[in-house]
Amino acid sequence: MAVRRQQPEDPLKQLLSSLGRGLWALIAWPFNGLGRSKPNEKLAQARAEFTAHWADIELMAATTGQQRQAIMQADILLDQALQFYKVSGQTLGERLKAAGGRLSKETLDTAWRGHKVRNHLAHELRYELRGSEAEQALADFKKVLRSLGLL
Repeated sequence: MAVRRQQPEDPLKQLLSSLGRGLWALIAWPFNGLGRSKPNEKLAQARAEFTAHWADIELMAATTGQQRQAIMQADILLDQALQFYKVSGQTLGERLKAAGGRLSKETLDTAWRGHKVRNHLAHELRYELRGSEAEQALADFKKVLRSLGLL
């Protein structure tokens, strides 16, 4: 079997081919990524939405008689944050159990502390929420959302 030698390509042909590929790349460049959000853009958009929602929660918390509702909304926001990062689970409790790889132990304990206050409010009809407890729960939720980079 004879080995066939490959003839060197014509330099003019190589130049035209390179120019064609370069021109095509230049034409296609504005359309690269069209319809796809880049990760930094998604995070920036989520951060803006979470910050706006958190401002509503703080306004609610400052309104007399609305602290319970503010805590419930903060709990929902934390759940949405974990869903944003695709932490598995059907409920916030399940997601907190699965979030060990994303949150430090201290931050996870803080999240549980806030969530437990929400659970008392949701499941105990006669639960008396003290003002300092409401403030601490909201501070806990805020700390966790900040550690997730969404506030």
